[in-house]
Amino acid sequence: MAPLFYDLELSDFDVALLEIKYASKFNSIRHAQVLGAFLNQSGVRRQELGDIVIADQKVQVFVSRHLVELFVSIEKISNVSVQIKEVSFSKLEKAVDNSIHEVILVENLRIDKIIAASFNVSRNLATNMLESNKVKLNYLEIEKKDFSVTINDLISVRGFGRIKIIDLLGLTKKRKQKVSVIIIKNKK
Repeated sequence: MAPLFYDLELSDFDVALLEIKYASKFNSIRHAQVLGAFLNQSGVRRQELGDIVIADQKVQVFVSRHLVELFVSIEKISNVSVQIKEVSFSKLEKAVDNSIHEVILVENLRIDKIIAASFNVSRNLATNMLESNKVKLNYLEIEKKDFSVTINDLISVRGFGRIKIIDLLGLTKKRKQKVSVIIIKNKK
């Protein structure tokens, strides 16, 4: 994105890292609560926020640098008192990995069948999610239940989580497709 002779620096980007501290011994804060508080209390659009990293005892959020003062003034997230301050990128926490690697069996690679098998829900519910615009395939909304997926596709299901298709492992004796997936479930 830049000419080869130009050395990019962090200061070239309009991004800052905010750290949220709270009494983690007595409270917990989820991703959705942080997102809701930042959007509702500040009145900014979702595009002004980046990743939200939930670590063991703190939460970190990437934001547009020009809005740091607005976000630092937030004092509560879901009735939990918080302190928000800007920190250096060197203090970035590694997110807790809650992904599960599984091998699922499906008749074919239709998106509704992959969702149903991965999240252990009925195919009817998976179809309803597709029709309700709750499913994205590689960040694009999908409504067709018979849409086929391939290796490296990322399926996002609002309220459930994400599925990454890793590999196709062949057929079973009963002619079902073995699919290696990584499932990241939303915490409830």
